[in-house]
Amino acid sequence: MLNANDSLQLKQGEYRLLEPLKQGGQGEIWRVSGPEGGEYALKTVLIQRDDDSRVWVNIANIRAEIESLERLGGGKSPLAPLSQGGDKNVEDPFIIPCLDAGHWRHPRFGDVPAFVMPLMAGSLKDAEAPLDGDTLLRWAGQIAHAIGQVQALDGVSSHRDLKPSNLLLTHRAGGDLRLIDFGIAKAGAEELTDAPHRDREFFAPEQILPVRPAEGNGGNGEGLFDIGPACDLYNLGLILYWLIMPDHGLPEAQYQLPVAAKSRDHLEGIAKGGPGLLGEIGGLTTQERTRLQRRLLDLFGGNSDATLMMTAIRSLPDLEQNADRMAAWVERLLSPSPADRPRAGEAEAGFAQLRQALRPRIDRLEVGAAVTEIEAGQPLAIEVRVAGEGLPSHGKWLGLSLDGTPLSLEPETPETGFVTGEGTLRYRWTPAIGDAGERQLQVRCQVSGERRAAEALLRVSVTAEQLWAAGRRLEAVEREPREVWLDQLEAEAVKPRQWVAFMDVLHKLQGIHPENERLGARLERLEGAAIRLGRRAWWKKSPPTPLYQGGGNRLRGLVLLLAITAIGGAGYGIWWQAEEWLALLSSLTAPAKPVPPSSPSGEREPPRLGGMTPAQVRALQHETAQGLGLPLNPDGFSFSDCPGCPSMAVLPAGAFRMGDTAGGGGADERWEDGEASRGLSIGRPFAMAVTEVTLRQFAAFVADKDYHRGQPFQTLAEQDRGCYIWEGGWQKQWGLFWRNSGFEQSPDHPVTCVGRRDMAAYAQWLRRKSGRHYRLPTEAEWEYAARAGLDTRYAWGDEPPRCEAGQPNGAQFSDPGRCRAEGSRAVAGFQPNRFGLYDMGGNVAEWSCSAYTDALQSDAATACAPAGKDEGRYSVRGGSWGNGAKAIRVSGRTPREPQARDIYTGFRLVAEF
Repeated sequence: MLNANDSLQLKQGEYRLLEPLKQGGQGEIWRVSGPEGGEYALKTVLIQRDDDSRVWVNIANIRAEIESLERLGGGKSPLAPLSQGGDKNVEDPFIIPCLDAGHWRHPRFGDVPAFVMPLMAGSLKDAEAPLDGDTLLRWAGQIAHAIGQVQALDGVSSHRDLKPSNLLLTHRAGGDLRLIDFGIAKAGAEELTDAPHRDREFFAPEQILPVRPAEGNGGNGEGLFDIGPACDLYNLGLILYWLIMPDHGLPEAQYQLPVAAKSRDHLEGIAKGGPGLLGEIGGLTTQERTRLQRRLLDLFGGNSDATLMMTAIRSLPDLEQNADRMAAWVERLLSPSPADRPRAGEAEAGFAQLRQALRPRIDRLEVGAAVTEIEAGQPLAIEVRVAGEGLPSHGKWLGLSLDGTPLSLEPETPETGFVTGEGTLRYRWTPAIGDAGERQLQVRCQVSGERRAAEALLRVSVTAEQLWAAGRRLEAVEREPREVWLDQLEAEAVKPRQWVAFMDVLHKLQGIHPENERLGARLERLEGAAIRLGRRAWWKKSPPTPLYQGGGNRLRGLVLLLAITAIGGAGYGIWWQAEEWLALLSSLTAPAKPVPPSSPSGEREPPRLGGMTPAQVRALQHETAQGLGLPLNPDGFSFSDCPGCPSMAVLPAGAFRMGDTAGGGGADERWEDGEASRGLSIGRPFAMAVTEVTLRQFAAFVADKDYHRGQPFQTLAEQDRGCYIWEGGWQKQWGLFWRNSGFEQSPDHPVTCVGRRDMAAYAQWLRRKSGRHYRLPTEAEWEYAARAGLDTRYAWGDEPPRCEAGQPNGAQFSDPGRCRAEGSRAVAGFQPNRFGLYDMGGNVAEWSCSAYTDALQSDAATACAPAGKDEGRYSVRGGSWGNGAKAIRVSGRTPREPQARDIYTGFRLVAEF
């Protein structure tokens, strides 16, 4: 037992005990003076206990804590006067540093461990300063960072005792947090925990509800608990809720965990072979979530940086959106199921982004374009380059104008985070300018920020004679037909020539709006009436009477009818719109539909691309895309159907050889008759995604609550609580899903851990947004796209693959001695193939829609297996980062079950014309 004025000799000197500071369950902390006169805190074992066995446990725990601290601090322990809480000797800034360690002698327990740490201002539990939004997010990030560092230690999966009293505050203004008390930090697995631990307020459900009772427990509540890394994240959620809602204590569900009745229900469920209440108890009620968001709105609104920025930039996502995001993080952290909680690194990054959103800064702004001459009907790619911090990447805070008229532009990618350092925002603008001839336009980019106002200017040349007509056509195409106008026109079309004119208008509209089902139904009804009345001949013999003649008499009846039926002044707006709309239609014809290339059975044989140079292949792609009437990206061969949609490369019709053309492949790479390869034709052009579908792109789909009826989409891995990894066999790993593949990922990494159902849902979403048919590629389409006219071993040629970024023969793969990939990398890290497609070998393997067969079969390789088929196997192509060089060959094939999802396989889509 220690007393004031006792001295303890540790490795670096002698320490005199001044006064006790704190007693915990296993240790006591003293304020001490050190060998150089500075004051520190010393922690040692709590000896004064009746239970000797417990003291021995505490001795072992303190020794383990010293070892963990020394490992976290890189083994450094130079003593220095750190009475103000500095951290000169520790590599991780949010872990309490171990400054000195050693033993003191006890007559009964022998050598008792002790260590020295900085003297801190107090614990988070005792903090009295009012909380603000910036401090909350700073502390949240610090705790998440400390959790990640602890969990990264060998043999340790979680801290297991994260609570306010184990988070100490430094003396600096505002205070930084330091995590202490690593005595029970252990690897997961099943362990025995006694009943008193079940009374802890800051414990996760899996720390209180056992996975099964311990043998011979006699009904006293002891059990075997499966405690893993996710418990620390739940504890973090509790701490944040406790900080944000100081007048409400902890969430209601937390107080239900140690209740005896709940424990009995849980054990009864386990006895029946189920999970009991695990995964059910925990989380927030709807009322708690609402209260949390309102309180966060108050916290964030009090931040001066945020208030200034919101005043300066009205279009910046408001404080309510940031409060909702923070509330969503707390809700995820408090998920009853460990698999649904985020990882520490993910949470830390999310808190950092939110903090930046409250403290945006703009240092530099530039605007430019690769091409500065406007062509009729062609989009102009505008790049806005910004240097700063905390600016949402959707760019809605920008003020873009054309000759003083505001431009409303959508970025190429949806909001995914915040600009930090330097970033480039890309926009597409299709001009619709009411002027012809050559002149200069000015695109002005303006934004006001916390530090300064920024402005940039782009001058664009108008050179196209037909720009006026193109602009007018765009207006008509984008304007939906008004049903009330059509009803009035139909009522007036009583004479043959009027009828013919009205039908002509309807056919024009159907050409402009082919997806409008109401137009189709109207035409079908009227054509049926024409057949019954014998009017069909009129369409051929009678020229139509124009329905609009530059404001002439023909419109007066329609204008009068609309004006009479209008309510108040609103009617005038309606008929003026009708007149303008008909004026636009008067000079338009339905856009010509492209003539598809000949089918495989046609007279013209699709070209072979093998003899073409890369430049000739790109020229053919450009020519094909122009023939299809597509709005192309600046590269001249790809397009994007909508903001957030993948960039799609146009692939022309062509002939190629499919199969093991270079030798060295498996039996399943040969045809059923034994041929190594066989000539096939792709009779129609199609488009394939330039890259594998990325986390950024998939996240936009998941977050589209309008499409998902108010709820974010849940993948199969999330519903089935796990994604598969290969460890000598396929093993389902809890906690892995599309946002978390078990290794560091950026928004531009390919999405994995998705099943066929998830990919089909994503394709359907794109189809709904764009009106174009998206799907997985067939095996033949995938191999044709990968080869791009080559009969080589890999997508780039026969050279061995390399894993250095930017290589023309590069791929992300794993092969001893050449490349030891430990995860995927961001897409487009290597040079593309001749079709402009990236990562057609390695990175992640890619699903096809074709059924896998033990030998290549034409009917299977060139077709998609029936939709909804849940039996059999599907073919996966391209190999992954977990494979060797052989698997990433163009002809390599792998079977996958329909319900499969793993961290090695993603997908890319094709679009049909």
